[in-house]
Amino acid sequence: MSNLNNKTGNTCKRAGTYYCETHPAVEITVGKDEEFPKCPQGLGHKTLWNKI
Repeated sequence: MSNLNNKTGNTCKRAGTYYCETHPAVEITVGKDEEFPKCPQGLGHKTLWNKI
């Protein structure tokens, strides 16, 4: 499954734990049908979230 749909603002299709592509130490848990947030690192930024 491609992570291109796991962008900030998109809806999560598979619940789970994800890490920020830019800051791999930043992990979040996202539920199915929830929106992917911005990475909280620094001032926050849009990112791709990769499933662990």
